[in-house]
Amino acid sequence: MKILFDDISSYQVEKLVINSLQNALYQAMVVIDQEEHVVWEDKNNALVTRNLVKMRERFQNMVFPEIVLRQESAYDEMVGLDTRSASNRMEIPLGKTPLF
Repeated sequence: MKILFDDISSYQVEKLVINSLQNALYQAMVVIDQEEHVVWEDKNNALVTRNLVKMRERFQNMVFPEIVLRQESAYDEMVGLDTRSASNRMEIPLGKTPLF
């Protein structure tokens, strides 16, 4: 299901996930009915920024039960180690305001 930014308020969002990608890219995702969905700027472009504060500002007028910054590291693969059998996903809770 494609979730457009302008339509988010019509869904019961459980969590906003700001996914930290490589090269200082941040992608917005929402959890609805325990499923993750990418947030789309429009029908062709996912909502992505190069600044975490700018991403937070995009959502400052919306209320979510939980907001997290997520990162998954590819460090093991980069140094030639085997891929882990367990996830190394890290989620950091973020405050309700963009600057905290």
